[in-house]
Amino acid sequence: PVWAAEDGERFMYLGEDNDLWIGDDEHCAKGKATGYVCHEAGSMSRADFLAPTMLSSTGWYSNDGSTLTSQYDAAQAARLAARGDRDGDEGDDGDDDTDKWVEVPNVRVTAVHGLPDD
Repeated sequence: PVWAAEDGERFMYLGEDNDLWIGDDEHCAKGKATGYVCHEAGSMSRADFLAPTMLSSTGWYSNDGSTLTSQYDAAQAARLAARGDRDGDEGDDGDDDTDKWVEVPNVRVTAVHGLPDD
């Protein structure tokens, strides 16, 4: 399934990793497990998933390009503090893609715009 933002520039789609992603048309077309915002599947069965409005409000993550700087910095600091890392280098696996994601609390999708049939 694919859902489009009203502006048609961002799409919500099921990625190759079974997580729900919000990304651009290229990411969506390839089903890539990358984008701007992600909802991790966790224990949720995607077979039971019919619409984004059914997603839980937890399990959402965003990167620095899709989050206000002050909110991203606060979330990043909280994530580092939770793992006992004050300067950001302890436990860093060198994977910049993984380390840039921060939890976004209480996200709720309330309206969905589908793609036209044509």
